Amino acid sequence: MTPDDRGMGSTILIVDDEIVVTRALARVVASPDRRVITSQDPYDALEVVAREVVDLVITDKDMPRMSGPTLIDALKASHPDIPCVLLTGAPDLQSALVAINTEQVVRYLTKPFDTVELLTTVEAGLARRAANQAARAAKRTEEARARLLRDVAAIEPTLLDVTPGTLEAAGPLGERIDDVVRQLAGDDPAAATAVRGVQAAIAQAPPSQIADAVAGIPARRGTVGALLVPRADGSTIAVDIRGKLVELGALPRGHADAVAARLAAMAGLPIGGASEQLGRLSVTSGGASGELVVGYRHTASGSAVEVRRVIVGADAPDREGVPATIDRYEVLEKLGEGGMGVVYRGLHRGLDRPVAIKILHGVHRADPIAAGRFLREARTASRARHPRIVEVLDFGHLLDGRPYLVMELVGAPTLLQRIRTGTPEPVAALRIAQGIAEGLAAAHAVGVVHRDVKPSNVFVDDALAVKLADFGTAKLMSDGDVLTRDGMIVGTPSYMSPEHIMGHDLDGRTDLYALGCLLFQLLSGNVPYRGGDLRALLAMHLNAEVPTVTSPAGPLPAPLVSLVRSMMAKDAGHRPASAAEVAIALRDLAATLPSPR
Repeated sequence: MTPDDRGMGSTILIVDDEIVVTRALARVVASPDRRVITSQDPYDALEVVAREVVDLVITDKDMPRMSGPTLIDALKASHPDIPCVLLTGAPDLQSALVAINTEQVVRYLTKPFDTVELLTTVEAGLARRAANQAARAAKRTEEARARLLRDVAAIEPTLLDVTPGTLEAAGPLGERIDDVVRQLAGDDPAAATAVRGVQAAIAQAPPSQIADAVAGIPARRGTVGALLVPRADGSTIAVDIRGKLVELGALPRGHADAVAARLAAMAGLPIGGASEQLGRLSVTSGGASGELVVGYRHTASGSAVEVRRVIVGADAPDREGVPATIDRYEVLEKLGEGGMGVVYRGLHRGLDRPVAIKILHGVHRADPIAAGRFLREARTASRARHPRIVEVLDFGHLLDGRPYLVMELVGAPTLLQRIRTGTPEPVAALRIAQGIAEGLAAAHAVGVVHRDVKPSNVFVDDALAVKLADFGTAKLMSDGDVLTRDGMIVGTPSYMSPEHIMGHDLDGRTDLYALGCLLFQLLSGNVPYRGGDLRALLAMHLNAEVPTVTSPAGPLPAPLVSLVRSMMAKDAGHRPASAAEVAIALRDLAATLPSPR
C-alpha cells in the first residue's frame, strides 16, 4: 500500500513500553491529517511496519524486550527510508552516538520533552520522509523512462528522429483516415464500412506512420480531436466529433506507447512520466495547416494522448457576436453568463423545442484547455444520462471556431438562487441532497466524477426535483485528464475535498465530500468552513476538525448529523461507499422528518 492508496495524511508509530507515555505522545502529535499508532512491544511494532505504510517512528531507548537502538537497526535493514526519533529518560554517551551515527535518526530527545520541540522534530521527520519518497519517485520515473525509450527503440529505431515543433504529415494512411473522418462528420451511411477498413490499415502500419496520421487529423479538420486512450488490453485510437468518440483502431500496448512517444517528441515533451504535460505542434497535412496542442501522460495503464487544433489567426475572426441561427437552432435571448461561457435561450426549429445553448466566451477561443473542457462537458454529460442530470442534446462549432453545447432548457432556478432567499426546512434540504446524490450515482456508475458540486450547478423546482448541471470540470475515471494544466486544481474551494486540494487522483468520494459540505450549508445556512482568505479556507478543509451541523429549525436527528460528518471525513476511505448509498440514507432520514409547511 502506498501513501496515496490510504488517502490523506501521515502515519506515526509510537513505541514505548509504558502505555502512559505512548498515550501522552499520541495526544501531542495527533492531528486531523495524522494517524497515530501506539505499541508497547517493539516486536509488535516491527509487524506494524511490515503491514502498514508508516511515515515516522518515535521510539524509547530503553525497553525490556528490545532496545530502541536495536529496533532502529531492524528498521534500517527492512525500511531504511523511515525516519526515527529516539527518546530516553536517562541520556548517556551510547544514545548520543546512536543518534549521531545513524542517518535514520532525526533527533535524540530527552524526557520530559518540550512539546514545541517534539512537534518541531516530528515535522522535520515527516519532511525528511516526504523528501525520501520524492527522491524514490523521481528515480522510479527515470527508470521507467529509460525502459520506455529502450522499448520504443526496439519497435522502431528511428521513431524519435523528429524535429520538435513542426511536422509535415503526409502519406496514404493519413489521407485514408481523413476520408473516414469526413464521412463520420457528415453522417455518411458508408462511414461504418470505411471505419472497418481504416482499422485494418492502422493495425498493419508502423507507429511512426500512425503518429503522423493522428497529428494530421485536427490539422485537416480543426473541429475534430484525436485521442489515444489506454485500455486494459492495449490502447484505442479515436476521434472526437461533436462530443462523440469514434474508435478508429486498436493497438497493442507497446505500439501504442511508441505512437504516444513520437507525438510527445514532436510536441517537445519529455517521454514518460505520469504528470500531465502540454506541448504545441505546427502541422501541415494535405494542403492544410494548423497549430495543435498535444496533451501527453504516461501511466502504468499506458500512454494517454489528446491532440486538438488551436483556433487562432485566420480561423478566429474578431467578431464576438453570436449569429441569429446556429445550425438547426434559433438563438432567442441571453439567459446568463459564467467564467467560461454564455448561455442563450434557443429553439430547435424542426422540433419547435426550447433549448439552452452554451457558447464558449470569445476570450477563450484560442485556449485549447477551455475548448477541451467544453468537449469534456458534452462527452461526460451525454455519457451520464439520468433524470437528475441536465441532458446535453447536441454539440458543434461556430464559424469562428468557438464550440457550443445544446442542452435541455431547465425552467427551475438554481439552488444558489433558492438559498439566497432563506435556509430550507430540514426535510426539504434532505430531499434536495437526495436528488443530487441520485444524479451523482448515475454519473459515477459510468465513470464520471463531477468535481464541482455546488449550489450554482444544481437546478431545483418547486416540487424539489433536482437537475445537476455543468460537467465542464468533470473527469472520466478512465481517461488521463490531459486537459488540466499542470499545477491547476479545478473546483470551488468551499466544497473541495482534501484529496482534491492536494491534487491526488479522484473518484466519486470527492463528490460525496462536496455534497456533504452543500448539505451542511442547506441545514445550517452556512458553508462548513469560512476562512479569511483562500489559503486559510483550504487549510481548514485539510486540517480543521469536521464541524457538527446544526439547524436554526431545531435539533437534527443524530443519524443525520453522523451522515453529514461521515460525508465530510478527511480520509476518503471513511466516507460512505457510494452516492447511491447516500441517496438511500437521505431518503430514509427524510421519511422521519415532518413534511415542509
